[in-house]
Amino acid sequence: MRVGTKDKRKLHMKGYVELEEFQIGDYKGSFVVFARDVGNPLEWRQMWKDVVMHPLIDPHVYKKKKSS
Repeated sequence: MRVGTKDKRKLHMKGYVELEEFQIGDYKGSFVVFARDVGNPLEWRQMWKDVVMHPLIDPHVYKKKKSS
């Protein structure tokens, strides 16, 4: 999914977000990847934190297994 907005300084931010569903046992969730094309990396990190810390999100950290 392509995303774009302006940061606090009114500079453009463009990139994309990838969502990939997964299941570990009975737990279902989604891997979320933010990728930046244009914009300040600190602003992208703040946007990611806003998503992860949203009250409707239950944040867990899982490391994706690399396929051999």
